[in-house]
Amino acid sequence: MTSGRLAACHTGWLFLTAAASAATADGAQTGAIDNSFAVIAFVLATALILGLVLRPASLAAWQVTKRALAHKRLTGLLNSAGVEVLHDVILPSACDGLTRIDHIVLMAGGVVCVQTNSQSGTIFGALDDPQWSWNEGTRRRSFLNPVIQNEGHVKAIRKAVPGLPVASVVVFSPSAHFANEQPAHVVSIDDLPIWLEKVRFDESSIDDWDTTWLRLKASALTDDDSRRDFDAQLSFG
Repeated sequence: MTSGRLAACHTGWLFLTAAASAATADGAQTGAIDNSFAVIAFVLATALILGLVLRPASLAAWQVTKRALAHKRLTGLLNSAGVEVLHDVILPSACDGLTRIDHIVLMAGGVVCVQTNSQSGTIFGALDDPQWSWNEGTRRRSFLNPVIQNEGHVKAIRKAVPGLPVASVVVFSPSAHFANEQPAHVVSIDDLPIWLEKVRFDESSIDDWDTTWLRLKASALTDDDSRRDFDAQLSFG
């Protein structure tokens, strides 16, 4: 707990203690009124303390829930589109370690590397900014530029299958909107089907796409040890 939350909690307890003392100091003549005041003070102070203590945990839980819901919705959308898709793929990164890709979609002439973002509200960030931020109500949080993140995922796919044409797209919730111009390679989940219809790839020398797709699938690390290694990498980072 930060020093600010500790101070607020301490203030709440002092308020509660003062209210309880006032309820007993005036004697029986004003006991009923003061007891009512003490009860109200207790409820308010308890609500204040619980809100300060539990709010960070509840916000974190809500973000995890939103990410899961966004991932589930996009998975369903891609599965219903009649295309070949790999979900939640772990590959060796282009540098060291491992990287996890939300979705890889097989299209005519190449694959699309899809990253899902669950942030809502107002998004601030330009294409080359290392970090973006989002505002929702009174909250403002920073997060890594997902376009740059997805460029790393694209490099991992190209490392697994050299010569494979790969396009990148970052998908946001419909409730997210950009304060300035929306960067390239970023779309709302509602606009993704149209974006996929319009995507085009450079010429490639690949003739056998079935074999190429199977090669990419075989490169994915699906064992439990790789999953644990990636989770450990996240914790270390």
